[in-house]
Amino acid sequence: FNARILSELSESEVLVTSSVDQLRSAKEALKVKSFRNNLFNIHELVISDIVDPDLNFKDSSEKNLTIYLMPNLGLEKAKEYVEQVKRHLAQLNVPIKGLFINQDTGDAYIDARVREEQLNNLVNSFGFIFKAHETIHAQSFEPTNQVTVNSDPQRKLSSEQNYVALPKICLLDTGVSLVPPIINLIADRYVEPPFTDLNDLDNHGTSVASLAIYGDTISNPILPRARVISHKIMHNKQSVNIVTALANAIQMHIDCKTFSRSVNYTATKLALKLATRTIDRLAQTTNSLVVFSTGNIDVDDVKNSISQGSSYPDYINEAAVFHPSDAPSVFSVGAYSKYSNQNSIAPPDAPAPFTRFGTNLKELKNCPKPELVEHGGNACIVNGAYDCTNIGIPVISNNGSIVEGIGTSFSAPLVSSHLARLWDKYRSQVKNSETLKAILLSTCKLTQNHPRYVGLGAPNENELFSSRFGVVRIIFEGNLPLVGSAGGASVIPTDEIKVFVPADVTTIELFLVHTDNYNLSPFPKLNSYLSVEVEKPGKGGSVNPSFGLPSAQTHVKHLIYRYKRNIKGDWFFRIIPHAIGISTSQRANVSIRYGGVIKLITKKPRFGLSQSVISGLRRGGNIKISSKPLGSEND
Repeated sequence: FNARILSELSESEVLVTSSVDQLRSAKEALKVKSFRNNLFNIHELVISDIVDPDLNFKDSSEKNLTIYLMPNLGLEKAKEYVEQVKRHLAQLNVPIKGLFINQDTGDAYIDARVREEQLNNLVNSFGFIFKAHETIHAQSFEPTNQVTVNSDPQRKLSSEQNYVALPKICLLDTGVSLVPPIINLIADRYVEPPFTDLNDLDNHGTSVASLAIYGDTISNPILPRARVISHKIMHNKQSVNIVTALANAIQMHIDCKTFSRSVNYTATKLALKLATRTIDRLAQTTNSLVVFSTGNIDVDDVKNSISQGSSYPDYINEAAVFHPSDAPSVFSVGAYSKYSNQNSIAPPDAPAPFTRFGTNLKELKNCPKPELVEHGGNACIVNGAYDCTNIGIPVISNNGSIVEGIGTSFSAPLVSSHLARLWDKYRSQVKNSETLKAILLSTCKLTQNHPRYVGLGAPNENELFSSRFGVVRIIFEGNLPLVGSAGGASVIPTDEIKVFVPADVTTIELFLVHTDNYNLSPFPKLNSYLSVEVEKPGKGGSVNPSFGLPSAQTHVKHLIYRYKRNIKGDWFFRIIPHAIGISTSQRANVSIRYGGVIKLITKKPRFGLSQSVISGLRRGGNIKISSKPLGSEND
């Protein structure tokens, strides 16, 4: 057809660069009648294809819009077309509020405040406008009160040193106020226009920062774990475009790997899907650790659910995570409750009563969202509002006092702190952000109560850098093309990890996280998955796990193999890539980046387990990718 595919819009629609007449002529020239008849409709994009059907100018003569250019045109074309749009908007006296260009994919959009006739003029003037929708904006932070704790943070926590060697976390939030004891642990502060005040006037970002710095230990004497870069994106429920802000943060803070957001956004379905997909691609192409909270269930929604006959935790089934936590490349963090009292909604060690669960996107229905949870407090309902007295999570307020609060906003920075510390520890050994996620997931434990709502569970930070007695973790990572070649023929590439398993090991767990670089889908979806084949000593063919599905179409896998005997010897773990809805012609351009952990557990803990495994690895074998033993026992 002499046409280039720009986007595979769905299983039955493709966006191409070509004239309609050329495509129709090519269709008629097709010799195979059945194929010719399958080309049901060929038409040029019209304004109804481009403008969000939920966009309504009746309630306002002007709207803040995000205008996407055609995807996958390449970086140079994207820059050229952005300049054309900027000049055209200037002629229409339309102020530009922001723009974004992905330096890897060339995807681009412009934020502007326009009237309906100006939007129509723009769309009709250029053939490279893809979508236009109302710009997403922040909705809220936490639906909760904060309770003052009788404690002196300046006495409890020391920040007199300047801990320059600590890893950094970039927080996209409401800013941070420079109050003791975090004053010397704020590495930098930046504010997105049009905001000008660097401080936390909303009393949210400072609390989030305190957890990123000190973890869940603010009431106890402890040393800080990380420093914070404050990247202010919101004030008084007014916010900038989260995609632009995240792109700016990643580009500006080049010495930072972890980016955390605890602010909820609202917009039309189209706007949220496009933003989620753009953030997904941004996180994948930059190999960044992007952590978002799931958002919270509002107290009124909880009350309504209970009044209609639902009860905790069943109503959580109806509360999917907020976009853009749906993105496969984004770590979505929910909350669990450590503590309870006689009036609290949740029992201890259970999903928090306000946490969210599941995905809005049918394309990701098998993917765990959230992937994990962290402490976010518990709640009672008092006088129609959440109350967290003595069951919340201690945080530092914007005036320096210690208060109790609740919310998934407070869970996300705890996970961000874990990931930042892992990157700081293994940055010279580990290349893939997915590997760091897999290491953290390998420390997780399901909650005692109602575990189905917590993903893979809550991390055990005591196992971040070393395993407990009787446990060895082996890290592996790699990049796999979807299609390989051998002798001129196409083949499915496979990575194989060989691990020597000592005789007293009874349980083997495998954690696997992946993303891919497929860029032709305009909306968030799972484009690929990895299946796992495992071969144990003395048994021909692959063995099935006791828990988990080796071929499940997910971005995160957790498989468990349990044996009482005949386990000693070399085990082989084969990682095999698969495409989901990617046309055959495009698969050669797609690669999968992954990281994983193999966890060996003995029934009776003993010294020397890690040395036995390492000796087995050193004996040689056909290890096609790197396998790194993680510290064990007293390492």
